[in-house]
Formats: sequence, structure tokens, C-alpha cells
Amino acid sequence: MTNINPLESRPDAVLGARLRECLDPGDNSGFVARVRARLPSAATQWETLARWTRPGIAAGLLGFTSIAGASFVIAKFLAGLFLLLFVVFLILAIAGVRKVVR
Repeated sequence: MTNINPLESRPDAVLGARLRECLDPGDNSGFVARVRARLPSAATQWETLARWTRPGIAAGLLGFTSIAGASFVIAKFLAGLFLLLFVVFLILAIAGVRKVVR
């Protein structure tokens, strides 16, 4: 980066050139090899699928069973509670400011 200014709106030519150089695929197989070399572990497709299976099944069970309805009821209750608390504290704050100003 040639000019470090957080409010600069123009693109940095040096940084842009370096990014284009690094991200230019050139040949697709070389680009894929560079990306896979940077990954923490080169997992096969089956290993990746196995890693996502349990969270996927849990999300499906929570989303498509009665647990989803129960969580919606809990969320509605909490939203109402927090709205009520907000209004109470807003009234208390207004009353406190009026006492301080007088």
C-alpha cells in the first residue's frame, strides 16, 4: 500500500496489481492447486460431507419439528419482555432527566 489513509476513496494501484497477480487463474488447474495448498487440510469431498452431516441433521430436526414452534414462542416472549423493559427504562430515564433539569 503506497498511501495509508483510511479515508482514501481511490483504489491503490500497487495493491490492486498484487491482488490481480495473485488471483489471476491463468490456467485453472494451477489456480485450484494454489488455493488447495493454502487450505488447512486438503479434505476429500466425502470428508467434507461427513463433517457437515451432524450439524445438517441437527438443523433439519430443529427446523422441521415441533422444536421450531417452541423456539418461535420463546422468541416472541423474549421480544415482548425486552420491549416492556425498554419502555419501563425509557420512562424512568425521562423522569430522572426531568428531576435533574428542574
